[in-house]
Amino acid sequence: MPQGSEKLSDVLGRALALQCDEPNAIGRAVRFACGCFVEFSLAIDDESRVIGQLSLETNGCPAMIAAAVALTDRLSGRSLQGLEGLEDFGQGDEEGGCAEIAADALRSALAAYRDRQVAEFIGERALICSCFGIGEDAIEAALRDPEVHSLDDLMDTTRAGTGCGSCRMLLVEMLDAREER
Repeated sequence: MPQGSEKLSDVLGRALALQCDEPNAIGRAVRFACGCFVEFSLAIDDESRVIGQLSLETNGCPAMIAAAVALTDRLSGRSLQGLEGLEDFGQGDEEGGCAEIAADALRSALAAYRDRQVAEFIGERALICSCFGIGEDAIEAALRDPEVHSLDDLMDTTRAGTGCGSCRMLLVEMLDAREER
């Protein structure tokens, strides 16, 4: 197991190896107690919603770098849908600590991606799922599929409701309305 400076060298090498050529989500957070910041740049595939490339920038201490690198290890190649459990990252860290700041920067990047998805939505109909930019037309088309019987079927078919989950109640209402017809 690497010790001391070997560990630091390994973490710094992993941080420097990260690269994101065309990010579509950037988020930054600052720890005012020490003046350190961390910024994540993510390249998320708009179709599959998988994090392809990512990089980080920081002026932080070794603890800040290690926290940010640990977070990138958990993100690389993951779908947005599969990021459950990251809300606990940084828990147990002192309030405003390095791991919490790294998690805040990630949340900021994901919020920026979501904002871009919402801003790019073009349509006359309502946007149902802002996490994945899924409109009412796509939901109604999925509801016409005879294989869609439940909320889980609808979520599997459209991805709506698999992000933050705030649209699930509306999806259930749309399912119920279809069944009443």
